[in-house]
Amino acid sequence: MTGMYDDRFYEELRTGISWLSEAIAFLSEANGVESYEICLLKNKVEPEEAKAIENAFFLNARNANSLVDAEIERIVIDTFTKENPRFSWRMSRDVLMELWTYQVQRYDALKSSKD
Repeated sequence: MTGMYDDRFYEELRTGISWLSEAIAFLSEANGVESYEICLLKNKVEPEEAKAIENAFFLNARNANSLVDAEIERIVIDTFTKENPRFSWRMSRDVLMELWTYQVQRYDALKSSKD
């Protein structure tokens, strides 16, 4: 009996989180607010995928602007595969490049604020 309750609770929790994510994405789009985090929510990016993007960016931040799309994709997928050998990469290149661009903008803003 407890197992059924736990399963139902987690199902309801996942549904609630999904609705919240969709509401945040809708409201941000309606108000013209865009950010890395909103892009993650809007595209339902898995935590492992986001972590791979962030780790790959951290390791390549200094030359992030000079990398071409194919290089970025290869670097991120290699990072993801090393960290998650049992899973395959499923994110589209367009979403990846949008997230990478947000990371570059954040890095550039941080650099310019220190100057």
